[in-house]
Amino acid sequence: MVNLVAVSKDYKKGKLTVPVLRNLDLTIYQGEFLALMGASGSGKSTLLNLIGSIDRPSAGSIVVDGQNITKKSQSELAYWRNHTVSFIFQFYNLIPVLSAWDNIALPLRLQKLSSSQIKRRVDNALALVDLAQRANHKPNELSGGQQQRVAIARAIVTDPQLLLCDEPTGDLDRENANKVMAILSMLNKEYGKTIVMATHDASCAEIAHRTITFNKPDFN
Repeated sequence: MVNLVAVSKDYKKGKLTVPVLRNLDLTIYQGEFLALMGASGSGKSTLLNLIGSIDRPSAGSIVVDGQNITKKSQSELAYWRNHTVSFIFQFYNLIPVLSAWDNIALPLRLQKLSSSQIKRRVDNALALVDLAQRANHKPNELSGGQQQRVAIARAIVTDPQLLLCDEPTGDLDRENANKVMAILSMLNKEYGKTIVMATHDASCAEIAHRTITFNKPDFN
């Protein structure tokens, strides 16, 4: 599903060049659940952003589902993201003035779908995360765990092949974290979604098929 070859990423801080990843080779297989662990600043989120084409590598190539995303234009990447990959973040990123239903429908507005198709997909996504009864509630009327489940429904409503999860349980208590991880596990096992998850939580990483641990970069 994902193949990185000699990928490096540097950031500019004034006149300084700060390396984060250097010559990374990594293969992520179709249907795999991969956990990324390591201290803050070790490159986990950077890797997710590179795989999801939010950021570009300083060097190297990234191929996702046969597409070399390092060679695509910004407009091509926007289309590719909306059909291939979705993000789940720590802090939900829901739009406060919209209901749960409308938040989930947002990605579908960018696709050429009829109103009935959008309704069917959103209703199915809400049912999958067990929030059909909360469809008309706005984010401030939902608990943190419920908001994250809305964010998951929004991520899967386009039926992406790849889910990139950046600390998806980082803002949740253990009970709600377990609910979120159960949903992610179901998406992987029953729906065949490839999942890459950055986490600090070892109990969450245990659900993954494989764990890669990042160390803080030291390129001196």
